[in-house]
Formats: sequence, C-alpha cells, structure tokens
Amino acid sequence: MTRRRRARRLLQSASAAGSWRWALGVSCALGPLGCASSPPDYPTRLEPPGGPRRAPGVSIEPRFAAPTPASHDERTRVLAPPLDASQALELVEAFLRAVQREDATALDALLSPGAVQQLTSGRDFRSAREYWRRRLTRLNYDALPATSLFRPGDVQIRRADDAPSFVGSASDSGYRPRAEGEIALTVRPSTTHAGNVRLFGPELTFVIVDDGERLVIARILEDFQLL
Repeated sequence: MTRRRRARRLLQSASAAGSWRWALGVSCALGPLGCASSPPDYPTRLEPPGGPRRAPGVSIEPRFAAPTPASHDERTRVLAPPLDASQALELVEAFLRAVQREDATALDALLSPGAVQQLTSGRDFRSAREYWRRRLTRLNYDALPATSLFRPGDVQIRRADDAPSFVGSASDSGYRPRAEGEIALTVRPSTTHAGNVRLFGPELTFVIVDDGERLVIARILEDFQLL
C-alpha cells in the first residue's frame, strides 16, 4: 500500500470517529426532552402523605387531654352587692310606724308583690298583704305608744355568708338568708300587748331584698296567731 492510500484511510477513519462523537453528544442533549413524556421506571410520590406534616420526633397523639368546653347551661354568676343594713333598718321602722297608724296603704308600698307571712315555728305561709290588712282591722294597733317599738341596738342582722353564731338562742328565728341579695333583720318589740290583747309575737324577722329599684320586704316571720 502506497503512502498516499494509507493517509486517505486514516483521514476517513478520523472523520467517522468525529461523526460518532457528534451524534452521541446530540443524543445526550436531547435525551431528557425525548423521555419527558414517558413515565419513569422507578417509584415516585407526587402527592404528600395524608395528615399534617410534622417535624421528626413530634408525637401525633396529644400528651394531655384537651379541656372540654363549658356547657351552655352554665351561666356566669353575678354576685349582687350586699344590701345596706341601715337602709334595711329604716324600712323595718317605716313598716312598724305604718302598723301603729293602721295605714294599710303605706304597708302595701313596703312589701314586695309576692310578700309572705310565715309562722316562725312552722311552714304556714300566707299573703303578707291580706294577713296584715286583717290584723289592722281586727286589732287595735293605734293603742300602741307613738315611740319606736324597738331599740336599734337590739336588732340582729343576718346575711347569706354570716356564720350562724346565734343558732339555738332565744332570738333565733331559724331563718337564714339564701342569696347574696337578701338580708334578714330580727327585732324584738318593746311593746307586744295593748292591755290584755297580744299585738305582736316575741320577735319579728323581716327578710329584705332589692327589687331593682328599692328595698322591699319579701317575707315576715313571726310566732303569732290571729284568732
């Protein structure tokens, strides 16, 4: 083989090798584009797993039980301010003055709409208005002295949060205020008779409440029988 022919073959071989390298480069460059429409042959996850994502080591279950919501039946308790004892005492004095004058209209104005009269030693309830109207009609209260029927210093005042320190005493009416907005005043009349006729029991307990506008008498407890 002549030197010229050998050189030509070497040139053809080099040209063929260059074409192969060029084709391989184009194939590598276009390979991802050509394969984009074909599914991969290895497992993939396009959607995250169900449930909220958490950092490693965070417990899924709560450590402590969540607090239960309050029942709709529960209501916020609003504490009523304590009643003024001096105003309650003035109300009792006004009531007894109306009794001395036998003024049924004045008595009505001092009683709550549902005021009751109760025997201290029993559970005999009756309308305080009707009861005192009958007492003023049948008994002679204008024979009482015009002075105060009790001494303010002897009045016993009780509230719902008071300790029953005088339970069992001679002046214990057995009544305890049941609510923050109640106050009970027990008085012992200095005069209980007019001649031989009894006009009052040994003591009277007045349960006083605030009706939203003023203090009124809601209950009167007394050991007294109207014959």
